[in-house]
Amino acid sequence: MSRTLSAAIVAAMNAQSTDKVFLTLLEIDHDDMAEPLRLVDNTEDINSDGETYRVWPFHVALAPEQEGLPVSVRLTIDNIDRTVIQALREISSAPDAPTVNVSIVTSEDWDSPEIGPVEFLLSSIRYDAFAIEGTLTFQHTLDDAVPAHSMDPRNFPGLHDTVLLRDEPGWEQPAKAADDIETPPRGWPRHGRFVRRRVVV
Repeated sequence: MSRTLSAAIVAAMNAQSTDKVFLTLLEIDHDDMAEPLRLVDNTEDINSDGETYRVWPFHVALAPEQEGLPVSVRLTIDNIDRTVIQALREISSAPDAPTVNVSIVTSEDWDSPEIGPVEFLLSSIRYDAFAIEGTLTFQHTLDDAVPAHSMDPRNFPGLHDTVLLRDEPGWEQPAKAADDIETPPRGWPRHGRFVRRRVVV
């Protein structure tokens, strides 16, 4: 995942000193939450793109970019009051994980992120009296079946009312009537017999 930064920001990052401030915005959301949690690692609240981000100490350890390896990021949020932990407890039994959008903005323009927003899934949540920790990962699209469904009788029964079978050596199932003979589908060899029969599943 390549990251493209503006020339001004690259210059500020490489300078010995700069007046630009870099802040990380965090948005934790889930369908079962009344509203997202929006946090900023700053000394005061900020408004970005019409949303208010509350002051909250946290740390996002961005993983190094490595070709061919899945991205995994560690998130640590200070447990300074019950707001965050209570929201996470309310969705702990939900089958799907909460999403976390991470953005990095600068004092040059709070509304235009230099990085992000990048959407992660929050998993492996642990907490104690001092901190809440979790792992941020991308959605596991590589584990999804392709295609999403198998064209079998259980999922698509309408496709299996009749099937076309190619009459090959060893198939002892001759057609019993003239209307049982089917024209070969497009792309099939123009030889041999095609027998239509009903499939019982």
